[in-house]
Amino acid sequence: MFNFSKLPISLKQPGLLAVFVLFACAKSTAPNQQSTIKLPEPSAPTSPQTPEPPIATLTADEDGVFRQKVSFDDLPGWHNSDVSAAFRAFLGSCRKSMKQKQQNQIWETPCRAAFQLEKDATNDKATAYRSFFEQEFVPYSLSIADRNEGLLTAYYEPELIVSAVKTKDFSEPLLPRPEDLVTVSLRRMDPSLPDKRLSGRVVGGELQPYFTRKEILKTQNNALAWGRPIDVFFLQIQGSGRIRYSSGEAARAAFSGHNGQPYKSIGKELILRGELESGKASKAAIENWMKTVTEEAAQELMNTNPRYVFFEKQPIKDPKLGPKGTQGVALTAKASIAIDTAYHSFGSPIWIDTRLPKTEKDWSGTPVQFLAIAQDTGGAIKGPLRGDLFYGSGRMAGKMAGIQKHPARWWTLMPKEQSKSREIGA
Repeated sequence: MFNFSKLPISLKQPGLLAVFVLFACAKSTAPNQQSTIKLPEPSAPTSPQTPEPPIATLTADEDGVFRQKVSFDDLPGWHNSDVSAAFRAFLGSCRKSMKQKQQNQIWETPCRAAFQLEKDATNDKATAYRSFFEQEFVPYSLSIADRNEGLLTAYYEPELIVSAVKTKDFSEPLLPRPEDLVTVSLRRMDPSLPDKRLSGRVVGGELQPYFTRKEILKTQNNALAWGRPIDVFFLQIQGSGRIRYSSGEAARAAFSGHNGQPYKSIGKELILRGELESGKASKAAIENWMKTVTEEAAQELMNTNPRYVFFEKQPIKDPKLGPKGTQGVALTAKASIAIDTAYHSFGSPIWIDTRLPKTEKDWSGTPVQFLAIAQDTGGAIKGPLRGDLFYGSGRMAGKMAGIQKHPARWWTLMPKEQSKSREIGA
């Protein structure tokens, strides 16, 4: 979903830093503060799961998460799994870390082993990849004080037809990042501050909120392309996508920043208005509603979400790869996941027991277990048991991602060095 962390920093205006740091400190929260997740009631029992020790017998870490060391035998479905896609995604994370010289001791060993395995010739890659994770990592079950089950949703890379000029049907602009949009990283300013970024504009030497969606659309200069309003809106929700001009030219509309305003779900807005039933506000349902109303009514609904995303036009070098996630790595379908970096590190393998739809009408989903790599973040992804799975590119991926919203259980795979340090209290 949403790649809101790859943003440059601009603090050129005098006096901004001092004002900003004071503001940031006032707004920061305690590291162990938990986000409340309202889970939908599952329509059918979840898949059989391995019992865990009662939470009361465990000790929570400083962030409020109970991490219980288990074995790979305790991971439901592990020994029959195909982790090939996750292994390829993990390689991408390792290459990024090595390139940026951010590799620390606990990741060096598994990454070097992964690079060596990639070079080795073997006829049974699936078994070799699974053995790699067993040799290099230690699994830990995750839970919090009141539950060991979280929520998994999904996102995708949309593909939409666009026009180089504004027309009656293609009337919504894809706008580039404005020059006056300032994004500031708290942690880069002070390592003791939360890993959070704020966006706004400088007025009189102070950082102020940036314009809302409605205000931004009053000016439509330098549009990269023009699309149907509903298509552009959902492109902004996903954060990036593929665009195709009438000339046949294809490109990627990559995330280039957002206005810093809070995100508001138009699906929830339609439920509050009584236009859609609770639990049925899928992307398709929202699109169908918007097609039945006037253009003005559809725009008014979209304006209830003040957040606005800006884009950068980029070439598509490999059609098989998705857009880059927050980590800066091209996403892998059904193997890359957006997480809350307050609880998970980029590159971390996460084993998930949940339900995924087999068809666009499979609302209840089918029990499944799989391995995914933490490579992205999102504004709505908060808490240790919350994730957003990248489903791929195109229309069908969008239909499947639009109905994915199911309870899930989580296990994180720690590098052995990290697990060893944890055991001795280092």
